[in-house]
Amino acid sequence: MTPFVIALLTLALGPAMFSFFSYVVYKREPHKKYPTGITDAVGDVILLPAFNAIVFSSGITFTPAGTVIAAVLALLVTAWFLVYRKDRAEHNDWSRPAKHCFNAGGWYHLAFFAVQSFIIFAGLLSLYANLLIWLPVGGFLLLAIYRFAVQIPKLK
Repeated sequence: MTPFVIALLTLALGPAMFSFFSYVVYKREPHKKYPTGITDAVGDVILLPAFNAIVFSSGITFTPAGTVIAAVLALLVTAWFLVYRKDRAEHNDWSRPAKHCFNAGGWYHLAFFAVQSFIIFAGLLSLYANLLIWLPVGGFLLLAIYRFAVQIPKLK
């Protein structure tokens, strides 16, 4: 697949589906529409599609050891995300209408997070010397730090 097709597929499975849940499924909750923050607006719409396009067009290789390591890391970070997002976060949004309760959008987002985490870890393990893959990862990490430091405290 071409990088453009990979980026479009990432947009279709990520932000487009999140928007579908927000604007179509949960249309009665206009204050909880996607995107909910800078990591959603810039990270999911620009940086993740760019990362996936770079990784899959650069010839990612799945060695047995790399696949196991990527899967374990993805499971660990997904478990953290599940506990944090479902039970620890103070704010509710389009994926969590109330504390301790995911809706269908929340479970979809968790599944997307797990798959994307695996792709990120597998890509970094396979192509760690490719500087291009570090640009979207670094940008996403900066956005996440900004969100946790600046945006989330304002939501409380």
